[in-house]
Amino acid sequence: VALYLPPLSTIRSLVISFKNMGVKYMEIKGNQEGELQFCGDLDMANIVVHFSNLSVVSLDNGH
Repeated sequence: VALYLPPLSTIRSLVISFKNMGVKYMEIKGNQEGELQFCGDLDMANIVVHFSNLSVVSLDNGH
């Protein structure tokens, strides 16, 4: 799946926040409906941030 990402400043803030909370690994999931999730695990909680209505990139040129 290829999606247009949210603004990089938003992603940067998200990554910094996850890091400050102690998240060591982040999972990034996307789907063809234009949804993107950033997931992180802590000892006492699971954190998921959802983005929706993102544009899906068409890869019709053979890629």
